[in-house]
Amino acid sequence: MKVGSAYGSELEPDQPVVTAIMAMATVLVWKAIPQLPIADSSEPASVGAALRGYLALLRRRAVVAASVAFLLIFLGISLYMMYLPAWRSLAS
Repeated sequence: MKVGSAYGSELEPDQPVVTAIMAMATVLVWKAIPQLPIADSSEPASVGAALRGYLALLRRRAVVAASVAFLLIFLGISLYMMYLPAWRSLAS
């Protein structure tokens, strides 16, 4: 059962609990996970610098393999979800 008006903020009864859990998780992530060391760049931040960084990443075989694997998985799941209703209607 929802609490609130039809046009106002509608909160589920357990919403404050979920909000508190997420707030605690955010604080724990912020305080407990160490920040990774970031290499300083002598180059100013720009679109060109970002593109050069991505191109340098794409020269690594492991990064290309992981990107292709992600792409195939994502496309496979998308196609399955898109065409599943059509396949089910053809089967019945």
